Amino acid sequence: MRLLNTATGKLETFSDADTPLYAILSHRWTSNEITFQDLHDPHVQRKEGYSKISNSCRIAAENGLDYLWIDTCCIDKTNSTELSTAINSMYQWYRDAVVCFAYLSDVPAVDFARSLWFTRGWTLQELLAPSTVIFFRSDWEAIGRKSSPDIRRAISETTGIPTKILRGGDLSLASNAQKMSWAANRVTTVTEDLAYCLMGIFGINMPMLYGEGGKSFLRLQEEILKTTDDLSLFVWKEDGDGPERPGGLLAAHPRSFRHSGGIKRSDPFASLPVTVDNLGIHLKVPLITIRDRGDRLALVHTENGGRDVGIWLRPVSETSDLFERKTTKCFHLVQHGEGIERETDRMEQRICVRRDPRSTQSTAAQAQMFRKIAAMGRDETIKFILFVGVFTVDAHDAGGRTLLSWAAEFGNKDVAQELLRQGATVDLSDRNGLTRTPLLWAAAEGHIEMARLLLQEGADREARDKNGRSAIALAAANDDKKMVMFLLDQRVDLEAPDVDNRTCLAHAAIYGCCEAMSIVISRKADLETRDNDGLTPLALAASRGQTKAARILIEAKSNIEALDRNGWTPIFWAPLYNYPGCPKNTLDS
Repeated sequence: MRLLNTATGKLETFSDADTPLYAILSHRWTSNEITFQDLHDPHVQRKEGYSKISNSCRIAAENGLDYLWIDTCCIDKTNSTELSTAINSMYQWYRDAVVCFAYLSDVPAVDFARSLWFTRGWTLQELLAPSTVIFFRSDWEAIGRKSSPDIRRAISETTGIPTKILRGGDLSLASNAQKMSWAANRVTTVTEDLAYCLMGIFGINMPMLYGEGGKSFLRLQEEILKTTDDLSLFVWKEDGDGPERPGGLLAAHPRSFRHSGGIKRSDPFASLPVTVDNLGIHLKVPLITIRDRGDRLALVHTENGGRDVGIWLRPVSETSDLFERKTTKCFHLVQHGEGIERETDRMEQRICVRRDPRSTQSTAAQAQMFRKIAAMGRDETIKFILFVGVFTVDAHDAGGRTLLSWAAEFGNKDVAQELLRQGATVDLSDRNGLTRTPLLWAAAEGHIEMARLLLQEGADREARDKNGRSAIALAAANDDKKMVMFLLDQRVDLEAPDVDNRTCLAHAAIYGCCEAMSIVISRKADLETRDNDGLTPLALAASRGQTKAARILIEAKSNIEALDRNGWTPIFWAPLYNYPGCPKNTLDS
């Protein structure tokens, strides 16, 4: 294991037996990270990304630790053997660290619980494995510890992870389905990493095969089945409006476990080990036979809210014990003593459920094709793929997005026009964590002509995403003055609040988007609107260290004595977080 000496900034190598006490960093990668090769450059300290290393070393040293591990520079990622070993050891390395520093580079520009750190695949194990996690803002000021009740509660509400697990509870007490649900809304840059980032959480070691795509997640589940008899791994369902289809017992993506956070093992000693071979998954479970239909309900020794969980199966033929999952759209909850058992035959039986006949790679390939068509396609492309039936016009890809959604993000007006001519639904929301409409994508990405087209086709100008953000709020948060002016000319609601009751002016203030602020203020935006915490745009700017934004609001006669729900004024917020360039003097003046 290589570690950074916090005093010298040099790498040192240790055997497992001689590894000293060390801190470990958790962070989101950026384009300017310092690599293993960079550390051999005598001028590495001049590089833009070195501040993350220097600040991490400083904090580790201040806490009495001489060594630090950072994934970006302590692994030689050009060596495939070393990379594979490191990924298989990652959970253990985070678990054995004295402390983990979690650097949230987008806080305080966004609220703690909304940091993108909580949406990344790799940070799940970096949250769970260490006994001590200290969170830091972009300015390296401490936010708090994972052990803090308020922090734990905020994390639990954001991630779905029970607070008892965050307190250090035994991870093995959570069912396989529950663990998978914690990863359901997380993303990775590389498809395969959606599986590899979960290996440590499930205690799995397996070789890295970059290039296998979605097969990596199937391979992970098969490895899990070799080490456990917890059948909750089969309790998942696919979202989306596509037709019901048969399948296998294994999910194609962690996303399918989004509704499985409440699944618990009902009898840990009832299940027998399962085996996996080329034919499928062999297991012994209680089967309920529906007499008038021939379908079987397999009870998988799990429960949800006091009800047994079953999976609908159907026999491949009348004379074999080979089954397939009848539908991937649901699992069935059976109330204890429900009449379904009195009307059916029930017996325990050893069966084989065959593999999903649909290639998992086709799911990933479909999503990739959607993106390529939207980015590079022409109207003739759309006519062809719809004519030959490759996709329906409103089909959702594996990520829950339509072709029109992708076209709006990329600003491909030709593709969007043809999709609309072919009957695409102009306001169809994404079926994922963002739930954006095409107009919201166009506004967020600054594509005015795309937004104009969508509005002309009847798009809802007041559509909101999952967080309640409107098109003008997204544009204002990007300081896109042209899009803001365009939307205002389209008579959008200037005061439309999101779920936190923040308007577009509040969003612009948070991010220091001065041009957008000036425009909406000139259109008579309410300077004293309050969010759910009673904070005005001026208080939000002050609490984020946005000096220029605070000055604009003060010059517009924003009330510097406005009290929030705690009775604090914007002047209170300014010095509280001790930002460089803190606007306290601006407020005092």
